[in-house]
Amino acid sequence: MHKSRHYLFILIYVVFIYSLGFETLREQSSLLLTYFAILFGLYFYFWRNADHIEFKTLLSLAIVARFLLLFSTPNLSDDYFRFLWDGYLWNNGINAFSVLPNDVLLLSIPNLNSALYNFLNSPNYYTIYPAVCQFIFFISTFFFPESVTGALLVMKSFLFLCEIGSIWLIIQLLNHFQLPKKQVFLYALNPLIILEFIGNLHFEASMIFFTLACLYFLVIKKNAIIAALFMALAIHVKLIPLLFIPLLFNYLGFKNWFKFGLFTGIITLLISWLLFGTLQHFINFLTSVNLYFGSFEFHASIYYLFREVGFWITGYNQIEIIGKILSISTLIIILVLSFQQKIKDPFVLLLLGLCLYFFLSTTVHPWYIGTLVAFCCFTSFKFPVIWSGLAIFSYLTYRNTQYEEILWLTALSYLILIGFILYEWKRVIIRNRGIEDRVIGL
Repeated sequence: MHKSRHYLFILIYVVFIYSLGFETLREQSSLLLTYFAILFGLYFYFWRNADHIEFKTLLSLAIVARFLLLFSTPNLSDDYFRFLWDGYLWNNGINAFSVLPNDVLLLSIPNLNSALYNFLNSPNYYTIYPAVCQFIFFISTFFFPESVTGALLVMKSFLFLCEIGSIWLIIQLLNHFQLPKKQVFLYALNPLIILEFIGNLHFEASMIFFTLACLYFLVIKKNAIIAALFMALAIHVKLIPLLFIPLLFNYLGFKNWFKFGLFTGIITLLISWLLFGTLQHFINFLTSVNLYFGSFEFHASIYYLFREVGFWITGYNQIEIIGKILSISTLIIILVLSFQQKIKDPFVLLLLGLCLYFFLSTTVHPWYIGTLVAFCCFTSFKFPVIWSGLAIFSYLTYRNTQYEEILWLTALSYLILIGFILYEWKRVIIRNRGIEDRVIGL
């Protein structure tokens, strides 16, 4: 009886993954929230019953759900239009960091036309995607210059392989630390991760894979050079992994940390030199990075509080100043965390450091939470799972063409999250399960 119910729920899970990935638009708020709530409930059911369902069955479900979405067109994100745009630039011999989309329209380049331009969500900015992303954009449009479907399939196939790699690496690290193997399903079956990474084509999937590969070679293989290579690749997907380097200081010790950091820096700079080609191209990239931190805002927490204070004092949005203050604050907190002596578990440090970064960010998109979920697989903290469930409410911003956030709902979501974090902190730290007593065999 229980086995039949398990298989019924597995079938329902696949059906709703298909419905969200292929048939639901982000403007359809009611359907989006309803389907996701069902998926999240099933995800919780699989996690609670993981000891009673064959491991291979749940693992197969995670892979099948991802494979299914290989053939969908992203329907909750329009970022992929910029991916195509950058790829077409490279295939026409133009460095994607050298020109603004506005300027490209004047050059009459194949595929780079007003039809594609009109879908870009940041046509006035230089591209913000580093080397690994640009290489995949180039390869995808090289093999399918006239087929958007074919190019997207190549990109998604890369992310699919990264996801399979991440799941394998999580299992290997769990085995190494003698942690329950079912912990992998916190990541592998999380519907937000499946939908955002494969369905909506977000490259955090590859950043997580490269970061986990780095930790695998640091922790298990004790190979700092290979680990540094993977960390450099992670940085060239998103810049966020730069924060991870100081957080590994306590675990590695000064000598090993210096060696790891040095090799990471050298490889990162080498890849940057190959990518940007000229100093001006690098400056263009930094300009877009600065604009991201000083102009964009979405589903933030602490920043929104400061923004309201800024409005009250000056009468207008002080995002540029507040963004810089919060960025500096993040750096200081990360450094303090890195050199404290109480917490030695690297996964807890990575989890807390990244969590604080998101709390102090001006922009927190749902897919950002995937990295936190990956890290929490190795800790006693499960608040990233709650965060991944609450993050879906941010899509209510797209319920109409005004793109207005429901700020009271954003505040409520963060209050629930903070409440759960405090509950876990009390449970894990106070009740004789302190972090200092739970260093996972390092």
